[in-house]
Amino acid sequence: MASITSLPPETLLQIFKDDSLTPTDLAHCAQTCLKFRDLACLPDYKIDYVFKVDHPSHSGWRLIRCILLNPALGERIQTLRLEWHRRRRRERDTWTLKWDWTEDELTKISEICKKWNLNPSLYPAIEIGLNSEALLPLLFCLTTKLESLDVGDVGHDMISDEYGHTVYDAIRIYTHCMGSPPPDSSQPSPLATDEVSLTKWFESGGAKYEPRGRLCEPLSSIPWIYTTFTPGSWLPGLSNVKEFSHGGSNSIALRYRPNYLNDWPNKNIPTILQLPNLETLKLSHINALMGTPICDGPKPVHKLKRLEIFHYRFYRTDFEIVARLTGGSLENVVCILSDENFTPWDMPPDQKIAVITDYFEENSKDTLARDKISVVRSFKGFFDDFEFRGRENMLLLSEVHRSSPDEYGNIYLFEASDQEREEWSEDEIMEDGQDSQDGEDGEDESER
Repeated sequence: MASITSLPPETLLQIFKDDSLTPTDLAHCAQTCLKFRDLACLPDYKIDYVFKVDHPSHSGWRLIRCILLNPALGERIQTLRLEWHRRRRRERDTWTLKWDWTEDELTKISEICKKWNLNPSLYPAIEIGLNSEALLPLLFCLTTKLESLDVGDVGHDMISDEYGHTVYDAIRIYTHCMGSPPPDSSQPSPLATDEVSLTKWFESGGAKYEPRGRLCEPLSSIPWIYTTFTPGSWLPGLSNVKEFSHGGSNSIALRYRPNYLNDWPNKNIPTILQLPNLETLKLSHINALMGTPICDGPKPVHKLKRLEIFHYRFYRTDFEIVARLTGGSLENVVCILSDENFTPWDMPPDQKIAVITDYFEENSKDTLARDKISVVRSFKGFFDDFEFRGRENMLLLSEVHRSSPDEYGNIYLFEASDQEREEWSEDEIMEDGQDSQDGEDGEDESER
């Protein structure tokens, strides 16, 4: 049997470009022989990477280790998508163990932090090895050719639990992650001996830890990734970003409300727009309620071409503000309104869509045509299997099929081919039983 090293370079290159290979795999390949190293380190080979925050596999830490050994790997990461795997109180298999750095690695990390003038608190947060999200500012220093960044549905809390957690819960998880025996629950106050260590852990997540009674309450939690958005001193990885996404999967955003309200995008749209090379902005799970209005600051200089908004409730003024802030060079706008109340302002649905469209058209008169503005409402599971693929699969007002309003005045918009409409049942299409079949099959709607 022929050796794999005898394969022609073009065949080996196809193997190395397989999407299933991680930077760690490529680093191992590069150490095999000189031929593999030359192919695995080709500068034009781009990497799309999923950074899994706090994942038990330690994949985030391993990525940094590989890039520190071979900086060329970082330069080839073109797309970066974040997945949040915070430790969950009731699931021990999510309690990711502490990561241990070598002295040489810590020296290199310290030098990078100083070179790029990163937050002084960042190095201790990285050194403790419990919060891989702290690695993101460091990663942005090493990914100089990053073009697409999707931060996902940001997980603020170091311990993720819908009902909160006690101090004892936090200590129990912390000691497990450190590889220590679990605390004795019979002790009157385990906090007395672990408060300092616990404080360091929460501070590594950008939070100020303050125990109150039995509850563990990190105050003013600011994820490290947000601290990197500093106009005028962008890190290399952010200065080249052309597409920025925030809020998680767009298809999920169409169907579910977030577990909590993340007001960072609302307050920082002007800051995001100042990314030097930003052309596409995708925001989902943004909300104008609960005291978090859209920031109405000075309009920044930008060259944004495409805007996609997936939200739950906007006031009329919020649409006006967003249109003004993002206007100027827009060429495409997609706005999906996924709230049963549509918007919290009193106006017939058709008029609301027209008003929203007018706002964007007026603020980008020279670049944005009206038929390039898509305002769509979605309700009640119509998009349960909807896969977002950009404009080629987006619902345009000129292509959707509209039903009559239901008893609440809701109008359902959806796109369907003739074949799909034949396959869908009445219940899947509309709860009130109205048939959307176009009649080409010759069946009478009353008979159906």
